[in-house]
Amino acid sequence: METLTINPYLIFDGNATQAFEFYQSVFGGEFSFKMKASESPAQGDQKLDPAENDKLMHICLPLPGGQMLQASDMIRSYCNGETYSFNQGNTQFIAIRTESEADAKEIFTRLSKEAKIQVDMQPMFWGDLFGQLTDQFGVQWMISCQLKKP
Repeated sequence: METLTINPYLIFDGNATQAFEFYQSVFGGEFSFKMKASESPAQGDQKLDPAENDKLMHICLPLPGGQMLQASDMIRSYCNGETYSFNQGNTQFIAIRTESEADAKEIFTRLSKEAKIQVDMQPMFWGDLFGQLTDQFGVQWMISCQLKKP
């Protein structure tokens, strides 16, 4: 397996911006990515509730030493028709980023045994191959790699 990076991924209940402004004041640095829900393209039949326009779809804060603190607000419009509520315990993910599509697919497949798949491994609008699941032990994972440009 090639190099992979493991980063914490946090889910907030509408206050990710405030939390990350605080984390930025603690750790320093500049956000490498920040996107509101209203700036993201719709996925399939998903429609964004206008009340969620200002929620964060994704934010990244590079940390000293090469790690990345990542987060989003819980955007219920994008939960594939399932009812999700914000509960401590469903707000943290282990995010793994690989250098190769093959490694990302292999890790996702191995973790998928008896797992609940939230997002099947697929190309996403931001340029990554991405998948999300909760494994058989209740641990939440996000697996990704940057897609190679043709």
